[in-house]
Amino acid sequence: WTARPLGLDMTAARRLATNTWNRARVRCDHLLAPPQPWAIVDYAVVEDPDVRASLAWTVTREGAAHGLGAGLDRLVGDDARVSNAPDAHPAIRPDRIYSPVFFPFSEPVPVDAGDVITVELSARLMGDDSGWWWKSAAMPCARKC
Repeated sequence: WTARPLGLDMTAARRLATNTWNRARVRCDHLLAPPQPWAIVDYAVVEDPDVRASLAWTVTREGAAHGLGAGLDRLVGDDARVSNAPDAHPAIRPDRIYSPVFFPFSEPVPVDAGDVITVELSARLMGDDSGWWWKSAAMPCARKC
C-alpha cells in the first residue's frame, strides 16, 4: 500500500480496505491461535440485537497476523447444526451458502508464539442489517517463549 506502484498514492484505498470486513475462505492452517466463541445469540428470545465482547488469544505459532477470521455456528433444529468456522467438520460446512468473514488489521502484525492478540468486536443492528466494529492490539510475550 505504501510502495506507490506506478506513482499512485494508495492511502485512501488502504484506509478503506483495512476498515471493511469481507467474506473470506478461512482455514485452520491460516490460524495463528485456536478458534474461540465470541457470543451466543438465541434468536427465539433476543432482547438486545446488539452484541459486543472482548476476546484474547495466545498465539501458538510465529507468523504475520493480518486480521480476525470469524465463522458462525448455527443450531437450526434439535440436532441440526451448520457451521462455517475454520475447525468445523466438512459435513456441516455450507461454504456455498455462508462464508466466514475477515476483519482486517490496519497493517500486518508480526507475532511469535506466546504473544497475545486482543480484539473488541461489536455488531449493532442498523435497520435490517448489522454494522460491525473492531479494535485490536497485539502484545509481545513478556518472556522468551
